[in-house]
This record gives sequence, C-alpha cells and structure tokens, in this order.
Amino acid sequence: MQDLCARFPFLAGREREEFLAELCPWRIATADILNAVAREKKAAKSNEGANYDIALKDYCLHTIRSGMAFADDTDRETMKSQRGHGIASERRDLTPEESEPEGLRWYIRAGTSFQDKNKTMRDPVIYRCNPATHHRTRDAWVIYPTYDFACPILDSIEGVTHALRTTEYRDRNPHYQWMLDSLQLRAVQVWDFARMDFIRTLLSKRKLAELIERGVILVSPLFVKFGAVRQKHTKDAAAGNKVVAFSSSIVLEQVDAKSFEQDEEITLMNWGNAMVRKIHTNGSTDGEVKKNKKKLKWLFTQGQELVPVELVDFDYLLNKNSLEKGDVLENILNFNNDLRVSALADGNVSEVKAGDILQSDRKGFYRVDRAPCPGVPGVFFNIPTGKQK
Repeated sequence: MQDLCARFPFLAGREREEFLAELCPWRIATADILNAVAREKKAAKSNEGANYDIALKDYCLHTIRSGMAFADDTDRETMKSQRGHGIASERRDLTPEESEPEGLRWYIRAGTSFQDKNKTMRDPVIYRCNPATHHRTRDAWVIYPTYDFACPILDSIEGVTHALRTTEYRDRNPHYQWMLDSLQLRAVQVWDFARMDFIRTLLSKRKLAELIERGVILVSPLFVKFGAVRQKHTKDAAAGNKVVAFSSSIVLEQVDAKSFEQDEEITLMNWGNAMVRKIHTNGSTDGEVKKNKKKLKWLFTQGQELVPVELVDFDYLLNKNSLEKGDVLENILNFNNDLRVSALADGNVSEVKAGDILQSDRKGFYRVDRAPCPGVPGVFFNIPTGKQK
C-alpha cells in the first residue's frame, strides 16, 4: 500500500493504514495489482530513460523547429487580454532559430490560431520557464510542460486507447487532438463524461477520518469486490437455487397488509394470485399476474424456520446539501442517520456470511454486517443506489 500512497498522493497524510483497511476492505488486492503494474512500468521506463522529461522536451523542440510553436515573453496579463480579444502576439512571427534559444527563458506557445472561435485554441502556452530548483530533477530543467501539452503525448505513447475526460475539458479537446495530429502521434479516442454531484455528504477523507476517530459516524465497507455479490434472480439459472417452503399460512409486509381491500385480487410474487377475504388468503386463483397492481412478497410460516434480522437504512450525513464556508460541521451533521427495522427472512438467510451481498425483492441490495445465529438476529445494511427517494 505504501507504493500506492506514493503514486497517488491523495491517499497519504492522515489516512492511515487502519483507516483505509476499515473504509476500503477491497483496496489491498486493488493496491497490489496497481503496484505490480506500476513496478513493471517503472522497470520498463528505467531502461528507456527513467521518465518522459527528455521525450517531452524533444517534442517541444520539434514543434519549434517545424514552425508549429514560438517563444514569447509577453507578460501574463497582456497575453490574457490578447487571447481574449483575438490579437496576435508580437513574438508570433519569430523564426525557429530565434525562438529556440529564448525558450529557456520565455513561454513556448503553440501556433494554432490567435483568432479561433474556441478561445482555448488561441496560441496556448505549452511550456513554461521556472528557474527555481525542482524537488525531483533539481536544476536539470528550468522549463516545464503544461497539462494540455503533456497529456495527449503521454496518453499516446503510453498506449492509452480511450481518454475519459470530464465535460469541463470539452473546450480543450480540440487542443488535445491538435497535438496528436501535429506531432503525428498514435490516435487516442476522447470520451466525455459528466461528474457526479453528491449532496448531503462529505467526500473529504480528512473530515471523514476525524469523525470516525471521534466516534461520530460508523464505518461500513459497503463497496466490495463484484465477485462477492450474491444475487438470487429467479430468471438467472447461473445464480443458483434456494429452498422455498410452502404452507397454508404466510406472513406479509405490514404496509402491504394494511392496504388490502375485501375481495381484492393480489399477486404473491413467484407463486401466483390470491383473493383477500377479510384479511386472510383463501387459496390461489387463475387471474393474470400482469393485471394485478399489488405484487407482494410473502413468507410461509410452516415448513421452515424464519430468521430474525435487523434492516438498517442510512440517511444523509448532513442536514443540508453541501458544506459551505463558515459552516460548523457539528451544527449540520445528521446524528440520527441510521434507521433500524426488525424483520423476518426466509430460512435460506441462515446460511449467509458477514460481507455477503443479498438482493431483496422490492427493497434493494443489502450487505450482511452480522450473520444471524441462534438467539442473535442478523444485521443487514442497505446499499444506496441513488434511485431511492
């Protein structure tokens, strides 16, 4: 995991090993895979020159020598104004022989177009000079590539086939393509996607770690490896079989039973139809399943031992959509964010293990936090899908 923390700095700091182990139980296997790949790539790169600094510098020199880029010492505010108004820089017509030596002191700008309708394409900066000592390369380099220059080059030479970029980069995608085309690099297909916005929760690992350490919130590793998902779909033979007990007496959801009307026809899911006679069933009927509005879950009370369980649903962590500047975290925390209901499950549930994922008809997916055992009910955590109201 240390390799992963070094490779992805956002996992370092106060996010200690035990916190990550509790929050992300699947991360050990994932980290091992990522670290193995990283070590293989690092070993391969060490034979090629250890990093891409030289390659990027060579590509930059190529753009200058081929007339696709020029050196520019225009100050930042003037450059911003010129790009905004579609005005060419006075340095735009420098020859490659004039631009190359000045690149060690000035900006290097791609000579795309100074009047393009897409303002991000108006002669963007691709290299910047910074004489300060670098933490890794020390004084070996004084110029550094911009993201828009380095990203398409590295994606192409690393073998990336599809670059997934959030929609805020959409205006910059033409620049990405321009770099690939101008340098005659292998094509990379760009796919845009929109970021998902979360409300009434915290995404800061620092704040979450603090609340966990204080015992304010409970850590539940709801996100597990897909291989651990255990679903029982009746139309999927590969999912396996389960034992179903039949008898003349059944139990139903209380909310369903309260909604019955006398002589109403209902559907008992995965069994058939029934008529309601004074709030008790009176045998099956031959009605068409699809025409009934009420399709109910049910459990037989004979022929199996029903398993007591506790179903836990989690509410929002915050009582407002987002944490704003000036907010005191403790004042907007929802301290009553777990809702617990006692229930009965069929006998098959006695076989589940902690960590299993089960699907309950009409309720969704649950993670087994505590497996049921004699005298002790099982505890099932509902897994939010984003579809529930």
